[in-house]
Amino acid sequence: MSDGFILVTKSKRSNKKSRKFKNINIVQQSSDDFNLDKAIKQLENIKFDLQTSDFCAKALIQLEEVINQQSVKEIICLGIGKISEDIIARHQLELIAIIKEKFQIESIKFYDPVFDQNDKLLLDSFKFEVLLENKEGKYRVEHPTIFYLPHCPKQITNNLLYSNWNFEELKNLILICNSFKSIKEATPERFLRPNAHFLLEISSFTKELEISNTFKFSDIFNDFSIHSFPSKTLPDQSSNFWTDQPKPNYSLEDLELVKA
Repeated sequence: MSDGFILVTKSKRSNKKSRKFKNINIVQQSSDDFNLDKAIKQLENIKFDLQTSDFCAKALIQLEEVINQQSVKEIICLGIGKISEDIIARHQLELIAIIKEKFQIESIKFYDPVFDQNDKLLLDSFKFEVLLENKEGKYRVEHPTIFYLPHCPKQITNNLLYSNWNFEELKNLILICNSFKSIKEATPERFLRPNAHFLLEISSFTKELEISNTFKFSDIFNDFSIHSFPSKTLPDQSSNFWTDQPKPNYSLEDLELVKA
């Protein structure tokens, strides 16, 4: 069994659309075909495309609105995919690299159970750190941190919220991930309650900025939002909201997370 967070089963009731990348030429390389110099060159071209796009300009303005209120020191990216082979993953990588550069964020770390030596070599060429442990999203933060979760299972987001479920720590989180609003609209509450309880609970206290999907390839950054948790919107520290919450225990009907 894999030790990572990957899709392993799908409810028959689910009505999720498969991701069809109609507007981009996807060529999956084998690991034997990997060429570091060519990969870096392609990433440079992708960076130019993003930096000159209306999509990126607007996304950075939205993120600045959130970051200016905090001193962000770190980005943690989970589930980006095989950047050594996948053009979609490379676009995701360059967006988060642009964010790091724009806001002069000190540290960026990556984890995905699908990473092989080529992925790690490519990340190392940019001096990005690769995390070794699968924490299933259970990262506890002590300072303002951006979590970049490109189309990760909602259980990863839920575990992250659970791990920081108090007034002081939750306000340190900035999540760039699938829209909470869209998740709630697309998923019946009877499935969300056992599989994304903390996401469901915090959604009404979340400041969500939808990232307009205007990039020339429409299925790379679709359904993304920036989520933050300003202290002024959160329940009072003494509220039972912070204490009367169950530990995550995921059902098999809507399981997307394989445990470590």
